[in-house]
Amino acid sequence: MNFIWSDFGVLNKCCVESDGYLYVYNSDNGYRKMSPKYLAVFDQIKNKCELLKGKFVQIRTSQNTGSWQTSVWFSDISLSGTAVNSSAPSMGSLETTYDLKQKLTSTEQQRDQAIGEALEANQRADLTAQTLANVTARKNEIEITLDMLLAGGETIACEFKESLSLDVRRIENDESYSPVKEKKIETAALKTLVGFLNAEGGTLLIGVSDSKLALGIDNELEKLYQSLDKFILHLEDLIKERLGKAALANYIDITTPKHQNGSRVVRVEVKKSLMEGVFLKPGDDFYVRFAASTERLTGADLLKYSRQHWPN
Repeated sequence: MNFIWSDFGVLNKCCVESDGYLYVYNSDNGYRKMSPKYLAVFDQIKNKCELLKGKFVQIRTSQNTGSWQTSVWFSDISLSGTAVNSSAPSMGSLETTYDLKQKLTSTEQQRDQAIGEALEANQRADLTAQTLANVTARKNEIEITLDMLLAGGETIACEFKESLSLDVRRIENDESYSPVKEKKIETAALKTLVGFLNAEGGTLLIGVSDSKLALGIDNELEKLYQSLDKFILHLEDLIKERLGKAALANYIDITTPKHQNGSRVVRVEVKKSLMEGVFLKPGDDFYVRFAASTERLTGADLLKYSRQHWPN
């Protein structure tokens, strides 16, 4: 029997609903279900889900009949980015809980090894105590790789932008267009940053399409910036001018990782604003990240949200 495995994002919960089907839900409230026909494996699936909750996962769907749609059904679940078996003698042949624990242990060991190597390299370079503390503080960030972010798609904590300033669609469709830094394109990215600051933080990836393809920023560099340093400087200036210097200094970190396909993207990590709300200038507009979108709040909604989010 053949199976297809597909990424499902971050696992949120697993439960049997009133219709008797076993459901798994991701952080975007997407779901897949398993038929009560396979009740005998429900407990095994639920045990695996307990281990995988809060992690990026992949799910399996049988391909022995056209009625098993990958958008509806699932027959097994595993850790995203790990090796899985795409064929088995029967639908009930699952990856064991023991094998899943081995995967999780291996992943943890690889992460810790990478952290250890990074710390040793920093020590050899005689870094200051503060720099070492910063390296340690990034421990949990190492686990979330670029591929994991792409696989998870746009969520309450992740947003993709194809460019910072370049109107990509107009470049493609209007031969007479001379590329300039488009304020409306830049504002869209800045809205996302404000939304993350005013919610629980998040990651903005620039150079990634809505369809989760790492296209990179080389085209934008060539047409508007000429160098990566000038790109980053412009992004930092935008943040300081329209969000405030404190936002950049205290809550925002910009890196430029390369995807395995060779494309360079810009990764903007945003922490939650701890003391007060952040507004987008000019106009002092207030945005908050909800689900996979950024919403503008005004009036009573803004006051209510601020009191609940920053009670002190």
